[in-house]
Amino acid sequence: MTEPVVITEETILPAGPPHFENSEHVMNQLKEDPKFAVVLHERQLERMALVIEEMAQRILDLEAKFTELETAVSFPRSDSPIPNLPQGAGRLKF
Repeated sequence: MTEPVVITEETILPAGPPHFENSEHVMNQLKEDPKFAVVLHERQLERMALVIEEMAQRILDLEAKFTELETAVSFPRSDSPIPNLPQGAGRLKF
């Protein structure tokens, strides 16, 4: 049984990813396996779909902010309780 590795502030790790002796051979075998290729492509497609969904949501949020800004500029007192009429608020006829 191996002892557990304790990592402290003084622990120095080698630079770069770990190197295994048969890693290239195993990777070549995986690349030839059609099941691995299908799973790999599915994950890539899922990630692309997620990125597209995030971009679409950001565009919708930006469009909402732009519409809000455009409304505020076009109708500066639209939230006022007194209508902005040319006759004035005191001359309303019912």
